[in-house]
Amino acid sequence: MSDSSSSAPVAVEAPEIGGRYAKYVLFVLVIVYIFNFIDRQILSILAEDIKADLGIGDAEIGFLYGTAFAVF
Repeated sequence: MSDSSSSAPVAVEAPEIGGRYAKYVLFVLVIVYIFNFIDRQILSILAEDIKADLGIGDAEIGFLYGTAFAVF
């Protein structure tokens, strides 16, 4: 005896892509990226003031750049 009852495919509803949470996460990631960019550039912007304040030369500020680059 063969049971040839065919079952109709069940439609699976896909979760909604996007929404408020996705926009919130995107906003937070953009803010983090902006802070990361500012943090990387601040040393270059303030290099002359740092050299004058600490009384260091070009070699020492170069070492500071290299160390900051290695960390980030």
